[in-house]
Amino acid sequence: MSGISKPDINIALLSANNVLNIGTRRDLIVAQNPGSSSNELFNSIEDKTQTELDTLFGASSFIRFLVQEWLDANQTGNNVKAELDVIALAPAGGAVASTGTITFAGTATADGTITMNILSEKKFEETVSVSSGDAAAAVGVAVSAAYASVAAPFSVADNASGVVTITATDLGTAGNFYGMKITGVPAGLTATLAAFSGGTGEATVTGAFDLVGGVRYQGILWPTHLFSTIAEMVDFLDARFNSANEILDGVRFIGDFDTLTNLKSGVNAQNSQSLVALGNSIVVAATNQTGPIVTHPPDWSAAEFMANRARRLTEEASISSIVTTNAGGDQFGGSSLASLPYFNTPFNLTALSISEEQFDDAEQNELNTAGFSVMGANRPGTDMIAGTVVTTYKKDAAGNDDISFKFLEFVDTASVVREFLFVNLKSEFAQTRLTDGDLIPGRSMANADSIKAVFLRFMAILADLALVQGGREAAKAIENATTVTTNLAGRSVTINSILPPVTQLEGILVPLKLSFTL
Repeated sequence: MSGISKPDINIALLSANNVLNIGTRRDLIVAQNPGSSSNELFNSIEDKTQTELDTLFGASSFIRFLVQEWLDANQTGNNVKAELDVIALAPAGGAVASTGTITFAGTATADGTITMNILSEKKFEETVSVSSGDAAAAVGVAVSAAYASVAAPFSVADNASGVVTITATDLGTAGNFYGMKITGVPAGLTATLAAFSGGTGEATVTGAFDLVGGVRYQGILWPTHLFSTIAEMVDFLDARFNSANEILDGVRFIGDFDTLTNLKSGVNAQNSQSLVALGNSIVVAATNQTGPIVTHPPDWSAAEFMANRARRLTEEASISSIVTTNAGGDQFGGSSLASLPYFNTPFNLTALSISEEQFDDAEQNELNTAGFSVMGANRPGTDMIAGTVVTTYKKDAAGNDDISFKFLEFVDTASVVREFLFVNLKSEFAQTRLTDGDLIPGRSMANADSIKAVFLRFMAILADLALVQGGREAAKAIENATTVTTNLAGRSVTINSILPPVTQLEGILVPLKLSFTL
């Protein structure tokens, strides 16, 4: 309806210029897929149904269970979760599967129940009842029958003479890392284990990351059996650590169980702030167990930890089950959790191991110094937890000892601070004039003083997020260290400042002096 309407009123709604959070966390798993004829990228796995996952990877493949480990760890009560992509590698031509054996001998002279754990104590534990008088051949048949209907990344067969052969579903060297354990063998019977071996042929990883383009992954899982080719991933992520005009950095995770000497040797050869290797010891002395001291694939434990990290850094994700602290502000994920220590993080999906061959305190310190993170049983022997989580970074480019990126918390804190500043500076100055003079009211303009004020405001927010040291003295130190230099001809400014991060509390020293008088 037209008519006279004075005075003219025009109201434009403008953005509130709210501070932006960091983006959704996205992880990537790289693993061999028995059904792939070429390397493939699968996106948004977190949204797939169980049936769809079975179709993509096969219900009994190693990669299927590996992906499920990440998905299970990523579940939250409020359905806020991270995202997952998968690079499925094609098996090598002519590859051979790994096998292990259990050889039964003798005849049972007492009743008993044999408990078997193949590959994962959490998922593939089966029991067989034995009666006095049962011969080795009958026990072997019973063991084979116990696994006949189990969907697992291995098959079990007996030769009707007491020898049970377990064959990895996947071709190649992946099965060489499988473990197994047997307990409860009754008197009169013996069970001799032969560790998994004989798997040959590696999937081709060269060029695998060409599939992802410019997508950023905060975490990437690399298969344990491909440790010798880890340079492919090291080169990929290290090149992204300080990318120009974009945020692409991430951390790669690899699980491993081996001797102290071998683990130290493996990580000493690496020097990357983007690589976390974690695990524990390998069985040496036990006669009833082979492989890792934890009867659970190291890949799967690494996937669980990576998913827990993604949950911690995902805004509003429920994380009460994966943090030890009772602090109210630390029960939901987000930027602030980047500085919370990772040690004592539980491995809820990993089998508990109370092996005497677990690395002791001195050995753990040796491994941490070399760049290896230890997971193992807590002191009461009730849960599997993470120890100090370190990267393999040890020296700067000049070869000097450097702790700047030694701990995963340091890396994550610095990364989140960089991402926060990146997205908010872009938003704040999306379309702004630059001047060395005064600012004109009502115009989008910035000079050195206004830019410094904005930067200091962002640093104060980061302090409130428990990422940067806060308080009057810290704020003053940051302000004094911050300088802004303008270059009108170059249409740019340079902000020089400091980043005093919040770090983890890992040691408490309490000298107590005896006093017999008060």
